[in-house]
Amino acid sequence: MINQFKTQLLKDYQYVVYVDYDEILYHPSGLDKYIDVLDRLDVPYVTASGYDIVHRPKIEPAFDFSRTILSQRGYWRRVGEYDKSLITSKDFHWDMGCHTVTSHPPMYYARELLLLHYHKLDYAYVEALNHHLRSISSPLGGGSQLIGKELYHWWEGGNPVFAIPKELRDLDFV
Repeated sequence: MINQFKTQLLKDYQYVVYVDYDEILYHPSGLDKYIDVLDRLDVPYVTASGYDIVHRPKIEPAFDFSRTILSQRGYWRRVGEYDKSLITSKDFHWDMGCHTVTSHPPMYYARELLLLHYHKLDYAYVEALNHHLRSISSPLGGGSQLIGKELYHWWEGGNPVFAIPKELRDLDFV
């Protein structure tokens, strides 16, 4: 469905920018100015660098949904599997989750273009959600949600966690 929608949009627009509901695409100069630069580079699509914003429950409070994300979360993890080609001027086919491009046109990798992923925003919230999803009969339920030790190992596993740079947190844009 996303690929079909992208194809339709490219009939009327020069660029399509796509992100999932739990992601933010950020460039230091702003996406509008960055896309102006892309016009001069003549690249078919741009790949962003993926980062997980990670709640550290032992040192950060529960998430307050009335405040911005970066005012409450100070840690992230670089996750190459979350690199995504999310700005495009050409039609191609994204795979499931839009993580890779299946037709492999020449690509432009922009390290300063950041994809901030928020699925680890609050440990207790995720654990409660997973408990709930396990208890209901729905396509989202069915026992595949991690809880307890399995959730903790998934949460803490992977690449090392680092402090988000102060200049990015000071922007307080999300």
